Amino acid sequence: MLTFILRRLGVSAIVLLLASVLVYFLTTLSGDPLSGMREQANDPKVAAQMQARIVALDLDTPWFLRYLKWLGGAAGCVWGQCNLGNDVNGNAVLDQLGSAAASTLRLVLLSVIIACIVGILVGVMTAIRQYSDFDYIITFIAFVLFSLPVFWVAVLLKEYAAINYNNWIANPSFSPAQIVLTAIILGLIVMLFMGGSWKRRLISFVVVAIVVGVAMPYFTWLRFWQYPQMGPAVIAVVILAVGAFAIQTTVGFKERRVWVPALISAGLVMVVYYASWNLLSAPNWWILILGLLLAIAVTWGLGVLLGGRFRPPAVGAAVRVTLTGAFLTIVDHLFV
Repeated sequence: MLTFILRRLGVSAIVLLLASVLVYFLTTLSGDPLSGMREQANDPKVAAQMQARIVALDLDTPWFLRYLKWLGGAAGCVWGQCNLGNDVNGNAVLDQLGSAAASTLRLVLLSVIIACIVGILVGVMTAIRQYSDFDYIITFIAFVLFSLPVFWVAVLLKEYAAINYNNWIANPSFSPAQIVLTAIILGLIVMLFMGGSWKRRLISFVVVAIVVGVAMPYFTWLRFWQYPQMGPAVIAVVILAVGAFAIQTTVGFKERRVWVPALISAGLVMVVYYASWNLLSAPNWWILILGLLLAIAVTWGLGVLLGGRFRPPAVGAAVRVTLTGAFLTIVDHLFV
């Protein structure tokens, strides 16, 4: 086993050495460090700058000798004396490599974390729904993504997800055809991912298509693309959904004494949403703490006064609605 490990390490070292030679040689052919000065070489100042750059970069030495010099400096990294040379501007490559390595490390670490989370979740879901349409679609997408060259995908993402998006975000808008087409596509995707009967899938398609068709112009009107926010409509829907879930999981909607305090709390949240616009645009900790205590006290009192013999579930539903609405209100005001 030790012999095998040493043999593999030796082969890896040889491959690394040959790769460094090839990269160094191709780098010398990729461009002329003096190309920006040759047209003005008759100028004495430019000529002096050219000579200084030739001396700094050792350009009058054959490339293989320069490589051996660089290799000696790179080998010094083993005992803590790295010297990777300077760039065309005279800056140390090692210093620039350190700043670039930090950004690369953050990017790689974040991508690994996201990949692990998404991979585990999708893997569990496909295992639960094995041999379903969802499983087949995920498998197909995985094969396609594994087959795509990383450098090509990176160029596409930079072009369309960064450059073109920044150009579009200056004046974002959707045409009716784009809204309809996006709603249909997302509806079909959700319909294919959903299990169950075709009736259930058709209902899912209709619901998703309607939601997307309404959400796209709503978020455009809200200027969501420049200032990410949910707006009063989304907050109202979310807090009503939270209240409905809290009521349904406790006593059900038949008990008026439970859902009335929750509904009143939702109304108070929407009032505070507009009344606190200037106050919460730049809040401090005292405002947040006092507002939280006041919100809990008011909704607790509503649950106690109107809940009757159902006070615990009434208080619980009202407080959940209020806390959810308060959090979303603060986040929304901070992004405006």
